[in-house]
Amino acid sequence: MATTHRRRRIALRAAGAAALVAVTGCSGGGAEAPVRPGATTSPSTTGSGAGEPAGPAPKPSSTATAARDDQYTFPEKALPSSKTEALAFVRSVTITADGFGAGFRRADPYEGDPTRWSVLGRDCLWRREPLPPQVRASLTREFVKPGAGGKEAARVKVTVTVHESVTAADRDMAVSLETSMRCPEQWLSTTERIRKLWSRGDSHGGMRAAISDDDLNETGEYTSGNGVWNGFSWYKYRLGPITLSVTARSGGGETEAEEAETTTGVASGIGLVGADIDRRGAQRGKQLDDKGAGDE
Repeated sequence: MATTHRRRRIALRAAGAAALVAVTGCSGGGAEAPVRPGATTSPSTTGSGAGEPAGPAPKPSSTATAARDDQYTFPEKALPSSKTEALAFVRSVTITADGFGAGFRRADPYEGDPTRWSVLGRDCLWRREPLPPQVRASLTREFVKPGAGGKEAARVKVTVTVHESVTAADRDMAVSLETSMRCPEQWLSTTERIRKLWSRGDSHGGMRAAISDDDLNETGEYTSGNGVWNGFSWYKYRLGPITLSVTARSGGGETEAEEAETTTGVASGIGLVGADIDRRGAQRGKQLDDKGAGDE
């Protein structure tokens, strides 16, 4: 099992590079974050030997500055101003089943209740609770890749959440990191469980994923309660005041090649959703700028 999950993390890193996301790592660990095409990352500054202080930080180059400015985001000025507008926005975000790879289709039920979101309790059990005041809308959609030949189905859940501000979204990211560290073993229901979670959060640094302002990710194992443990991955990104959360559960009985293909497809799908949020934010921001210029 340890070898399988190590290979999964390697596959996740490769998939992330293709999909413009970094999706592997563990607390205190390190990994290289891929960048969008045409962007470069600034080199890290380290000392010349163990225990020696690092030298003075180099001035950022134009290419390094461009890389930091090239991630997907959503301008705060474009934030939907009401819960009704926010709900319309999350429904408008394009999420297609085949974006996650061949064989995926909409699950039944497909959409969750947009007036509630998932909260991890002190007992490490996930529950659906009403949205807090600082959240304007949150919508979860689920996709499934049916198993064949005795294999279990693979599942992907995508949640897009509109917060009242960048600060509120940033606080939600901090809470998510805290809860994942607090509960390395979690209950999704009375029978479904995840364990052996490896977590990492990267914010505004050289390790940060190229598609977002902030990111978190976890990998571990999942069981539906039948005693069989399969791969589990969770990713969360902040694009301005918008958060994008994705959970992926591998289908049991897959070969390593099939598992790697599923993982790559999920990572690619995350990149597509992030790109659509970025595009819609840019369009809305431009419309507001044009309207303001017309009022002068």
